Amino acid sequence: MSKQLKVLLGIILLIGLLYAVYEYGYKPRRKAVGLLKTKLETVTFDLERAKQESANLERLKATFEKIRRQVAKVEEKLPREKEISELLQ
Repeated sequence: MSKQLKVLLGIILLIGLLYAVYEYGYKPRRKAVGLLKTKLETVTFDLERAKQESANLERLKATFEKIRRQVAKVEEKLPREKEISELLQ
């Protein structure tokens, strides 16, 4: 084989190797990175929403406790079961 042919074969092999590395190594990893970025954005969004709901939960608990105390006060003023039968007669 001539020197030019060996150099040409070497260049072709190098190009083929670079193509294979790109096609079977870099490209699939780039796709996986894209999918992971999308998943990260989704999880981050869900986390922020959960934080907001958690803050809202504390407010709702306080409101619930306030309403529970109001209901207890109203129940104290209502007649008992024995008293209801007497009131109905």
